[in-house]
Amino acid sequence: MSIVFTISSAFGTDRSSVATLVCKLFDDLDLAVQYTTRPPMEDREDTEFLFTSRELFEEMIAREEFLEYVTVLGNYYGTPTRCLQQARENGKDILIQVDDVGMAQIKQKVADAVSILILPGHSAQRKRIIGSTTDPRLPSLVREVLLPSLQQGVPLPSHMPNTTDYNHVIVSDRVEDSTKRVIAIIRSERARRS
Repeated sequence: MSIVFTISSAFGTDRSSVATLVCKLFDDLDLAVQYTTRPPMEDREDTEFLFTSRELFEEMIAREEFLEYVTVLGNYYGTPTRCLQQARENGKDILIQVDDVGMAQIKQKVADAVSILILPGHSAQRKRIIGSTTDPRLPSLVREVLLPSLQQGVPLPSHMPNTTDYNHVIVSDRVEDSTKRVIAIIRSERARRS
């Protein structure tokens, strides 16, 4: 039976890099590819998403084809159930990148899913947010309000997932450290279940 690992993060943590690095180190661990209705970003390769129309996504919802799905800023994001089916058919475990809502939906369907939350140290969060506020795609309000607050040292108001909902919580400023800890969690969970 395949183990389902979910990986979530608070803003300021590079969850995607950690997930990609972890999956490169395990031949028997698939990284789930999500569907989304948002347009591809022009300046980067979006290999973690399959882009689709809102109509097709809603048809998939109606057919109950998602392990989880959420709406973020008017766009759908969701993990198709077939990712887990394919992993099981191939004798692999699966790693799914989700937010706390998606993680809760997966836990309802796969009760023994292993949930991992990565929280940034203060310096990583500040650096990541300052970098993202210069992105021209962000609303000007974010750039004009958030960036000056950060530069003045004002604490960040942010959504913080409830850490008690997760099996494992990692606090780290470095992708390499987070990656090592996720690898250790995967090995530990596999050993415990074998």
